[in-house]
Amino acid sequence: MDESLKTYITERLSALKTPGKLEWISSNEKASQADTPVSFAGKELAYLRSESPFSDEESASIKALAAQLGALIATGNPDAAIRLDRIIEDLHDANPHYDWTGIYVLKGERLQLSVFRGSPSPHEIIPFAQGICGAAVQENQTLNIPDVAADPRYLSCDFRTRSEIVVPIRDASGKAIGEIDIDSHLTAAFTERDARQLEELALELAPVVVDLI
Repeated sequence: MDESLKTYITERLSALKTPGKLEWISSNEKASQADTPVSFAGKELAYLRSESPFSDEESASIKALAAQLGALIATGNPDAAIRLDRIIEDLHDANPHYDWTGIYVLKGERLQLSVFRGSPSPHEIIPFAQGICGAAVQENQTLNIPDVAADPRYLSCDFRTRSEIVVPIRDASGKAIGEIDIDSHLTAAFTERDARQLEELALELAPVVVDLI
């Protein structure tokens, strides 16, 4: 594993408040039933291990971290992925109405989840013709959906989600190469100000996302 990625993973593990120290266990080592798999698209990449028992809330946080690290590793370019991960963390933490915040990268004819904050998503890979995420890439425009239950394109990720905004990330030619995807547990959570700020951020992210294609 790349050294910068090892260092960053250690930072992420240390930042999670748990009763005992979390350890990173290679996929080459024998896992126990108590270990939490770090996986992406059904493939186990590593494990998280701790000798201390967890509460249900702590266990949920560890599973979310494992899923976030799985997507990060699968992205393929450690330096670019780490940079995106830090940006998404800051964006998520600065906006309390953002309950799930992530970036998908367009690879061929599918959108691949690269980095995110929030609960694990069942949609780590999305065919670019499916869902609101796929529609944003195909139409190459921001889609602000105030009520996902009223939109037949919506792919359910979390029963608590009420609204979603998807903002394309474009290359120098204007082609969509990825997107910022945000869900909220509030109906009509995203304003025009959210859309403008996210579109400005998408411009900043474009040179990084290009390196992930």
